Amino acid sequence: MHGFYIEKRKVPVGSTLSADLAQHIFIRGAKGLVVVLTDKPHDIASITKKQWHELIRKVERERSSTLNAVRIAEFTVQAAWMRRLRFTIHKPNSELSDSGIVFVELSELLRTPPICSTLYITCPITNEDMSFLTSWLPKTCVVVIYT
Repeated sequence: MHGFYIEKRKVPVGSTLSADLAQHIFIRGAKGLVVVLTDKPHDIASITKKQWHELIRKVERERSSTLNAVRIAEFTVQAAWMRRLRFTIHKPNSELSDSGIVFVELSELLRTPPICSTLYITCPITNEDMSFLTSWLPKTCVVVIYT
């Protein structure tokens, strides 16, 4: 391959794809553009955004339950970053945005290969398409394949 990291994931029992996506993006943090390759971008984006808002509320609850000033500041910065993160659905024949999370179908991604920090693959993809898409990725990229 091209030097980037590939992680194969399964949705944990009792969880959903959107919940796992939101949790993984949260853990990865602000590492640049995130692209989610899916066969249903509108549905997955909507549900993942709801899960993201649940995580924001969890961070805010944690912030309100601590008396430690350093932890309060950390939670405040984290919640602010989470609220600023944009969830977008890629429109045909447009360039990928520079920041946030972009949900896109394979046909569109093949026209506009991603240059991102994290690529989530949530639908079946051929080895040929995978090779083409990953040839554009930087060495610091993480490719997460849901099986």
